[in-house]
Amino acid sequence: MDTETTLPVSGAEDGEVFVKGPARFIISDDLQVMPPFTSTSFSLVKNLGFTGWNSIEELTVNVGVDEVLKLLVCSLVSKMPLTETLLKHEPLLELSNENVDQEIDVESRMLGDATNE
Repeated sequence: MDTETTLPVSGAEDGEVFVKGPARFIISDDLQVMPPFTSTSFSLVKNLGFTGWNSIEELTVNVGVDEVLKLLVCSLVSKMPLTETLLKHEPLLELSNENVDQEIDVESRMLGDATNE
């Protein structure tokens, strides 16, 4: 049952990896991918405060290795990974624990202990 199957990779030499030819789609800030002009995408745009087609801006973004790595990290800790990664929006909380000061005080008490009653 050891059979080898190869899948042809078409378009890789033209820079096409996952889609063939030009494609349009909407990616929400919580990383949901949807085709444009569907009821789901219209509902998303409406919830974002859509006021008319003149208020929508199309954005072409070049994504490199640094952006992919930052997007991966931000997708684990942020609700707005695309905004923070691709729009160069600075997150409210840095991914560092230098400024985090948590003091936790734990006391142990035994039930029936005369000194702790």
